[in-house]
Amino acid sequence: MTATALRRTPSRTERVNAGEWLVWLTLFLMLGAGLIVRGQVENRTVSFNQDGVSLAYPANWNLLADEEDFQVFHVIDPASSIQFPTSVRVRRIPLGELGRAASSLGDVALSWSTRQGQTILVYSVLQIVQAEVRGRPAITIDYAYVPEPAMGAAAGSIPSVVRARDILVQQGDTITVLTFEADADIYPQELIRLEKILASFDVK
Repeated sequence: MTATALRRTPSRTERVNAGEWLVWLTLFLMLGAGLIVRGQVENRTVSFNQDGVSLAYPANWNLLADEEDFQVFHVIDPASSIQFPTSVRVRRIPLGELGRAASSLGDVALSWSTRQGQTILVYSVLQIVQAEVRGRPAITIDYAYVPEPAMGAAAGSIPSVVRARDILVQQGDTITVLTFEADADIYPQELIRLEKILASFDVK
């Protein structure tokens, strides 16, 4: 007499649980793939090399064509903040524009800071320190200010505060100013973007 093996049929509960695990596994795999793709997109850069300035900026930032005195470069991150997007701009300013008394880089920084205070609303310098850019002496000016209200902003609305850093590098009779700005609420975590841009920043 041959023994017959009995096969246990999975219960409905077990089949449902197995299906749920399959759904969760699929979701985790899709999430992981999405994070990988997002990381690749965020790490992609675009090179800029013009008017003696070279740097690389995130490919998902927008290059602006606004015309401001002495400005050669301006990009913003449209996904960073609705009120005030994170931005980087570069200006190349003749030394004579900052006054004849600016004989050293420190004098240039003070002259530039004074000029900024005359044109920017509620401008407050936080610190001025010496730095280096590609082995060249530089000065960084950290400050905060209140930007002009956006068009269409409601009367009496709470104004936003912007944190910014100007990095000044002298090349002959020209001062190059790289300005990094972001909404004060996200400025600390946005600084990593500045560090990545500065790693590629050079002036000639």
